[in-house]
Amino acid sequence: MLHEPGTCFCHGDYWAGNVLIDATGRRTVIDWTNSIVAHPELDHAWNEVQRHLVLPKQLPFRGRTRFWWDEACRPLVRVGVWYYRTFYTAFKRLDRERLDYYFVLHALFILVSVAARRASGAPGRGPLPFDPFDSGTTVDRLLDSIAKITGNRPDF
Repeated sequence: MLHEPGTCFCHGDYWAGNVLIDATGRRTVIDWTNSIVAHPELDHAWNEVQRHLVLPKQLPFRGRTRFWWDEACRPLVRVGVWYYRTFYTAFKRLDRERLDYYFVLHALFILVSVAARRASGAPGRGPLPFDPFDSGTTVDRLLDSIAKITGNRPDF
């Protein structure tokens, strides 16, 4: 894939929460552990998935304390998704089919991780006492998006 036309170095987890802005306005992208050579649609699709995960007005976590980013990051993600896509597409068009492919890939990855956590009986995700992705709203939005793209809504 390294030599495939149209590929580039992708962050793999690019969203507003991984961009630090200092007092001078300089931006620094952090958390490169998922970086990969792929099509740029990979990072754009993750931005779109983040829009489905973070931007809903309510992220119910089954009565648990809401995550700090529920309120704090929503505006950052909204601007970040718009800014990233607008800036990039000013120079290059995105391939809609690839964008859809990577969106479904990211959404399924999240859904599989939620299902695996549920099956294991673990109370949370990593050090968290709950799984921030495991809400009816998030799961339904991801499943509906997959159905819109593929014509099939996975059972969950």
